[in-house]
Amino acid sequence: EKCHHSGPCDDRCVGWSHYAAGQYLLSNKCGHVTHECILHVWNILSAAKSGSFISPKDGFSIDLHSFVGNELILKQCVQCSSVQYYLRFDIKNKIFSDTIFEYKGCVDHMIFLKSHVIVFHGTDDSDTEDLHDLLCIVYNFFTFTEIKRRRFKNAMKNNWLNSIKVINNKFVLICNDYFQIIDVNSLETTDRFKCNPDVIFIAHQINVHGSLFIVTIDIDNSMGLWDVEKKKKVNIELKSSRN
Repeated sequence: EKCHHSGPCDDRCVGWSHYAAGQYLLSNKCGHVTHECILHVWNILSAAKSGSFISPKDGFSIDLHSFVGNELILKQCVQCSSVQYYLRFDIKNKIFSDTIFEYKGCVDHMIFLKSHVIVFHGTDDSDTEDLHDLLCIVYNFFTFTEIKRRRFKNAMKNNWLNSIKVINNKFVLICNDYFQIIDVNSLETTDRFKCNPDVIFIAHQINVHGSLFIVTIDIDNSMGLWDVEKKKKVNIELKSSRN
């Protein structure tokens, strides 16, 4: 069926898109004006439909960005615009939040906390020395105001930005061959430790019983596990499930 929206199309436009969020299955249909703003929710455990819910915004392609507990963060695109809406949906109470975070422009990664949104994107400077810099901006989710920003120099090893997670109010970046431990509120470096030169990027940031661990990928595609609290590499061999 032909799409009715005038914005950019992609592979989602051929029909239904589906996302799993815990015990729930989320679905949205792109390609029909009466379906593009509707979120359909099924409970996988009970094999029953929880309901269909109309987005408070006009747009298309409702995607699951992330979820924690019963709260979903949904991304909705807008016709003929680079604006993206991020909506909170309480899946237990089956209701959208009144506050919607609106973002315009390119973004490489976003992290949603209770009241803050952290946006990551590479810089677009013409100066070749700054091509690998990373800009990090913290916004207030409810007022849309910018709280803090920081530019990380020589952060070219963070090309897997989707791996960044906030654990115990901090996250880790690689800058100038050091693991930088960043405070999520101030964006200041609270600590750092040396990164092996053969590390290409951070693949995972993991919460293990309240402690932060990171998994790295080396030049030879081998994996390494690092204990951030102890600031050292763990002597254990990791193997990819793809091998």
